[in-house]
Amino acid sequence: EYANNREFTSVMVVHTNRREPDALLIINLPEGPTAHFKLSKLVLRKDIKFL
Repeated sequence: EYANNREFTSVMVVHTNRREPDALLIINLPEGPTAHFKLSKLVLRKDIKFL
């Protein structure tokens, strides 16, 4: 309701397990569709070494 009342069109939710991201949920408002992605072998931006 919060996002709909503020006219958001999408919401992204990052699920974590032991403080590590493990899934991504993308919800299109107001009635979907919803996409769920499993994250594996994730490399965070702070861990990428520039050449």
